[in-house]
Amino acid sequence: MGLLRGSRAATPLHARSQLRVDWNACHAAGLCHELLPEVVSLDPWGYPVVEDGPLPVEQVRDARAAARACPRFALRVVEAPAG
Repeated sequence: MGLLRGSRAATPLHARSQLRVDWNACHAAGLCHELLPEVVSLDPWGYPVVEDGPLPVEQVRDARAAARACPRFALRVVEAPAG
């Protein structure tokens, strides 16, 4: 239920999407949490906390949009084959 909607198709059922943070690029702006609070929380210093594991299918599109909106390009959605 994020605010952004991308134009990409949903993730194929054979793949699992995960949200990753590039810690060298992140400057703790907190925009990822504002755009995707269901997935990203912030630590006491404002850095994103993202649980390991696949994203819920209904949040993949919003996660991709949040990654595109990150001012430091510190977020990315990676696809891993389903086990």
